[in-house]
Amino acid sequence: MEHFELLSAFEYNPTGILLTDNQGIVTFINPSGCRLLGLESEKLIGSSIHKPVWSFFHEDGSDFKSEEHPVYRLLQGETEEMKVIIGVFNGKQDRFCWVMVSAFFVGSKDNVSLEKPAIVCFMEDITALKVAADSLVQSNERFERIFNEGPLPMALLGSDFRFMRTNEPFREMVGYSEEELSVMTFKEITHTEHLAADMEAVKKVLYGIIPNYHTEKRYVRKDKCVVWAALTLLAIHDQAGHFVHFLGLVKPLPGHS
Repeated sequence: MEHFELLSAFEYNPTGILLTDNQGIVTFINPSGCRLLGLESEKLIGSSIHKPVWSFFHEDGSDFKSEEHPVYRLLQGETEEMKVIIGVFNGKQDRFCWVMVSAFFVGSKDNVSLEKPAIVCFMEDITALKVAADSLVQSNERFERIFNEGPLPMALLGSDFRFMRTNEPFREMVGYSEEELSVMTFKEITHTEHLAADMEAVKKVLYGIIPNYHTEKRYVRKDKCVVWAALTLLAIHDQAGHFVHFLGLVKPLPGHS
C-alpha cells in the first residue's frame, strides 16, 4: 500500500489514529483522533511525543508522563507493540475520556510501505466500557461488605447446590463451620418436609422459569435443633447471561412454629 492510500484508509476510520515519524514527531492525525483529544490537527501535527501538547493521566489520577507513552517506549526499542489505558480531558467536550492506546511500527523500523519509518498509534474511546467496569467493581465491593459485615444470613451455592461461600450469620444460624458447609448442599440442612418443594423451585430458578424463589422453611442445625427462616433465592448471571451461582438471603423467624 502506498503512503497516500494508507493515509486515506486512516482518514475516515472511526478509531483515532495518529502517525509519527521515527523521531516521535506527529505527521498525521485523523478526525476521530482530533475529536477524542479535543484538539485541532493544526496544533497536533508537528508536535513531539517527547513534549506533547496534550495532557494524559493514569487511572489513579496521577500524571501520565510522556516517556510512558507507547510511542515513546517503542522509540526506545522496548517492544514491537504495546497497549495501555490512558485518561484524557477533552476540553472541547468538557469531559474526561478513557482511551485504549496501542502503537506499533508500520512493517518494521527499516521501512515497508511508507517513505520513512513510522509509528502508528491507535486510540480507542473505551469510556463507556471503563465506567461500566468500574461500576461493576464498586457493586462487587458493596456486595462484599454487605455479605461479610451485614447481619443477614447469606450463602452462595453452585448449580450442584453445594455451598460455595457462607457468611458468619448463616454459619451461626445452622451451627456448621465454613469448612463443614463447603462439602454440603442445602438439602442436608433442610427439613425433609420442605425438600421436594425446594428442589422443584430451585431448578426453576436455575433454568430461568421463575426469577426467584421465596419461602418459609425449617433448617436443621448441626445440633439437630430446628430453625424457621424466610428464604429468598436468586440466580446470579454474568454479563453474557451465563449462570454463576445462587444467592440465598435468609431471615430467621424467631418464635415461628
